[in-house]
Amino acid sequence: MVALGPSSDPPATVWLHDERTKAAIAAAPAAGYAFTAGGLAGVKTPVRLWEAEDDRRAPNRWNGDVVKANLPSPPEAHPVQTADHFAFLAPCGEALAARVPEICREPPGFDRTAFHHDLNEAVVAFFRKQLGPLAAIGGRRPLLYDRR
Repeated sequence: MVALGPSSDPPATVWLHDERTKAAIAAAPAAGYAFTAGGLAGVKTPVRLWEAEDDRRAPNRWNGDVVKANLPSPPEAHPVQTADHFAFLAPCGEALAARVPEICREPPGFDRTAFHHDLNEAVVAFFRKQLGPLAAIGGRRPLLYDRR
């Protein structure tokens, strides 16, 4: 335990850019109102932003739209028609649907399984476009998840 005197403030949080980050995707962002222009000013990588057209959990007006407006460069925006906030979660199995049905219900006309097929292809294509050929990174397969 550390005792801080009356004039001692905890150190400010410092965000450092990780040079390995070459592109980013956000899907149905929540708490977007917390992402200020100043806070996002250092984002230099391409961003693709997926938004659910009918997001009642994290309405785009206060979330995705705020992120879009505050990024220094406009993201590639992809609104998903008839989708709700949970559309970006993997399709639910029977056990999950029974336990938390509110995240598994689909709006009329929305097919989560078909959407995820298209979403997965689009995500891979975006990262391939942004990361370039394997030769550009020393011939190694790029890691989307660093296990170190």
